[in-house]
Amino acid sequence: MADITPEIYARNVRDFMSSLQPPTKGIIRGGKGIAAAPPMPAERADALADKALELQMQGDALSKEWEKGLVSPDKVKRLAAERRLLAQMALETTLASAMLGAQGGEIAGVAGMSRGFRRGPEIPEFILIWLQSPLAPISTVRGAPRPSPNLETAKARLEHEVESAIALILSSTNETGQKIIRDLMVQDFSAVLEGLSLLGIGLADKLGKAATKLVVRALQFLSRAYRRLRALLGTQGVASVKAQISTWEDALDHGTLFRDLIARVYGLDSFAKEREVWLNTAAVPPEELDKATQAIIALSEAYPRSMEAVDQVLKGLAFVKMVPLFGTPTGRVAIAGMYAGLTGYVTYTGYDYIGSQGKLFDRVDGIRDILIQALKVPVGATHPL
Repeated sequence: MADITPEIYARNVRDFMSSLQPPTKGIIRGGKGIAAAPPMPAERADALADKALELQMQGDALSKEWEKGLVSPDKVKRLAAERRLLAQMALETTLASAMLGAQGGEIAGVAGMSRGFRRGPEIPEFILIWLQSPLAPISTVRGAPRPSPNLETAKARLEHEVESAIALILSSTNETGQKIIRDLMVQDFSAVLEGLSLLGIGLADKLGKAATKLVVRALQFLSRAYRRLRALLGTQGVASVKAQISTWEDALDHGTLFRDLIARVYGLDSFAKEREVWLNTAAVPPEELDKATQAIIALSEAYPRSMEAVDQVLKGLAFVKMVPLFGTPTGRVAIAGMYAGLTGYVTYTGYDYIGSQGKLFDRVDGIRDILIQALKVPVGATHPL
């Protein structure tokens, strides 16, 4: 696999997805909807399973290098690695759901499924772009602003963009997090903890004992998606989620909104007081603040894409959990662990973009980091959030 490139891998993924056309014959229509599709012919299923194995080997070769990037001393390389692994997790979850849907028959048969649902989710183009060019700028209709005429104007512009960016990060994190929380809160807590400990380890072996070759390959894709999540969280991140998940669940059980929960995690109240002092006492050229304003804008434009990638994972899981295999105790544990891990991932990613000062991920210069650099905040004038 030495000659595999992200570009070749992305092209092979597109080709494989197009080959997973759902069966259209033998669909039974009735008053309660559309029944499960008939099983895929064994010969075609085996051929697709062989192609899937080749695709998995290609993905593994690439992810091995990307995981190294997560621990690079270069923050830019860490961010690129994160986006690629996040895109790969979304892609592999989507492939698993598409393969389970294409298999048809009892394995994916849930009476009442629509044809669109039976197909599973499509892969958004930006996911494939991130595999190839993870740092490509997000297109925007906003042009470069005029230079600030004075320091006060520059400060006002900067504060406005900071507040807008914080609101957007909080809103995006909350929107995606709420989708996860809805499913996480109905899971048995012991299953959540067990699922966090395993995060998909041995999933294909446990669930695929009596499954067809194509279904085993689908489970292997899903197992790989769990592996990407483990890498993205890191050992410290997994441990932190385990330590916090019971506190989070208890707070949510007692009526705390997820939005308020993450605002506390991010220390937004103390951050607001800090930056007020920093801005009031700053004496730097307006052009330096304008540069910081542009950096904040770029940050706020990039963040929602990360949440969109997590949303893509959730679409795949929404399909997968309807498959009878995932109604078993092992399957429920696997799904619970994924939801818990994703809760931690979206929470800590938002913290990184707010500016966690190196806690956990430290893959991007967050809002707080940008302000400290631009406003020349002296050492000792900040305190941990």
